[in-house]
Amino acid sequence: MVFVLRRIVGPSRFTSSRKTQDEKKVASAKKAASPAATSTTKTTATTTSKVVSKRNSIPKAKPAASTRSAPSSTVASVGSPKFLSPLSLRAQQAIKIDCSKRIRANEIDYSTVATVLTSWEHKILKIGSDWARPTGISFLRHIFRLEPKTITMFGFPHDTKYNDPKLSSNERFVTKGIRLIKAIDMAASFLGPDLEPLEDELYKLGWRHIAMQAQPEHWPIIGEALFCVFDDCMLGGFSIKERQAWTLIYNFMGFHMIQGLKAHYGKLAIRHAAKVAITNQEVPEIEDLSSSESTFVSTSDEAEVDNSKSKKQLIELSRETLYRDSLMCDKRVPISSISYATVHHVVTSWQVILNIPDWERVTGELFIRYIFKLEPKTIEMFGFPADTDYRDPDLVHDITFMTKGIVLIKAIDTSVQLLGPDLYPLEDIVYDLGKRHVMMQAQPEHWPVIGEALFLVFEECMEGKFTGEVREAWTLIYNFLGYHMIEGLKAQYKHMAERGQQ
Repeated sequence: MVFVLRRIVGPSRFTSSRKTQDEKKVASAKKAASPAATSTTKTTATTTSKVVSKRNSIPKAKPAASTRSAPSSTVASVGSPKFLSPLSLRAQQAIKIDCSKRIRANEIDYSTVATVLTSWEHKILKIGSDWARPTGISFLRHIFRLEPKTITMFGFPHDTKYNDPKLSSNERFVTKGIRLIKAIDMAASFLGPDLEPLEDELYKLGWRHIAMQAQPEHWPIIGEALFCVFDDCMLGGFSIKERQAWTLIYNFMGFHMIQGLKAHYGKLAIRHAAKVAITNQEVPEIEDLSSSESTFVSTSDEAEVDNSKSKKQLIELSRETLYRDSLMCDKRVPISSISYATVHHVVTSWQVILNIPDWERVTGELFIRYIFKLEPKTIEMFGFPADTDYRDPDLVHDITFMTKGIVLIKAIDTSVQLLGPDLYPLEDIVYDLGKRHVMMQAQPEHWPVIGEALFLVFEECMEGKFTGEVREAWTLIYNFLGYHMIEGLKAQYKHMAERGQQ
């Protein structure tokens, strides 16, 4: 890593830095010869010892040994529910996280980027080969501490205590923490000498956070939690210089992501109105699938009966129709082959889903059950024990299970919202979205499974409206989106592999 920085920055910066340090040592040695300097040195040493004694009360990760394996004491100390040293509190008063003001790429000197990359490479990644586990645990604990509302957002009971030692052995908690800290690692991998192209990428990435129900006020919380992790875990401590550099980079990235998030929230409202207008149009090729007669009944008593019937069906999961071979997403679908009628089929048939009472819970539960049935390996990927039975009726009472199902089906809703007359800009958007799926450990072979599970949900919920014509439209759109997402996923895995070899 240092070799790479020397090639980018140039040897002069490193050389001049060493010379400056040598000159300071000589000057301090001369001053030490005078009695006044001696008394000043003693006073400084006493003050420093007090600060060090305070910081020693906070559990810190011990320096790594010659191998990259982390000592057991390191993991134990990082996972300890003690937080935020006095030094970091003083520093945060002067260095604040504020993503509301734009920081232009040309305002960031590369020495700032180098400080961020060096501190990440040498003070976090060198904690050990299992660095993501202790730092991820610390990260999620701090988020829960700073904003208790995020506890239920992450799918945990509202009375969960952030400092509960048992959380360190909760695999769902650990998995979520690891994914969060690896997202920071991915963000660090995007940094380089030229940050201007990154502005557009961050703007698009902000769009994707709608699927996670993100809000602008979450960014300062995540940033503060991250800095607390650095206080807890960084080998050698989190210096003021490093804090300044990280704050500048975090504010730069956060601003553009929040702008993308806000813009897309606004577009969703506009597209929803447009989608309703399209739904009400008469198109000769297909019938209006969104009429009240083709949807679930809306009265409370009848809905309760239908939901109980639907629940019995989804637990049995009797549908065995296989669509996987037609949903491989391995061939590029030209936009010229996608007609307006195809988009119309998808949009109007999706409206049938949206008209189901409590559609997110009903379809989300079905969706994740089918995924578990079609590919049992996904059970552990989603953070559940390997022996979890997808037919277990008690899963409906599991907050984490239901939350994951709702998030999945909402991701499909977001994809439908992106459809419109012009699909060309969508190629780059879904390509970038595919790159983000690295955080979820996604693989290309997962796309056919997800697609088949989705189609089985449609069979269950569309009440005969998932006709051959509608199915062909969804197949075309799913393969179009899936191909570009997989290409982005592969590119990101390749980039990470190349970065790991440097």
